[in-house]
Amino acid sequence: MRRILIIGLLFLGAILIEESMLPFLVPGGVALRLVTLLVASLGVCNGSVVGAGVGFGVGIVVSLLTFEPLGLASLALIAVGWTAGRATARFPLATLPARLLLMFGLLALEAAVTFVAGWAFLKVAYRFHFLDLLSATLVSPAVLFLVERVAGSRAPASP
Repeated sequence: MRRILIIGLLFLGAILIEESMLPFLVPGGVALRLVTLLVASLGVCNGSVVGAGVGFGVGIVVSLLTFEPLGLASLALIAVGWTAGRATARFPLATLPARLLLMFGLLALEAAVTFVAGWAFLKVAYRFHFLDLLSATLVSPAVLFLVERVAGSRAPASP
C-alpha cells in the first residue's frame, strides 16, 4: 500500500511539474515527457500488464487535468506501458545504451500513437519535435533509477 501511494505521488508530482513549471523553466518550450517516462519505467520494472494498467489510469487523469480529448493520452500511455513491459521481457537492458534506445523508441511510439489517433478521430494534428524526444531520452535514466528504487526490481516476463 505504501508503494502504491509513493508511485501515485510520483505521478501527481510529474503531472504538476510537467504542466505548470517546466514550460517556464526549460528554454524553447521543450517538453520532458515525465509522465510518459514514469509509465515506461513502471512497465520496465513491473511488466506489461502493470504498465498498461498504469498507463490507462494516468492517461485518464492527464486528459482530465489538461482538457485534452478524453482517452487520447490513455491510448498512447497504454501502448507505451505495454510495449515497455514486453520489450523488457524479450531484450536485456543491462547497459545504458540499451535503456536509452528503449526509452527513445517508447517516446517515439507515444508521439506516433498520439498523432495517428488525433488525426484519425479528431482531425487534429498533434506535433512533437525531435528535441522533445532527445531531451526526454536524456532524462530517462534518472527517472528509471528513481522508479527502480521505489517500485522494486524488474518483474519476471509478462504474458
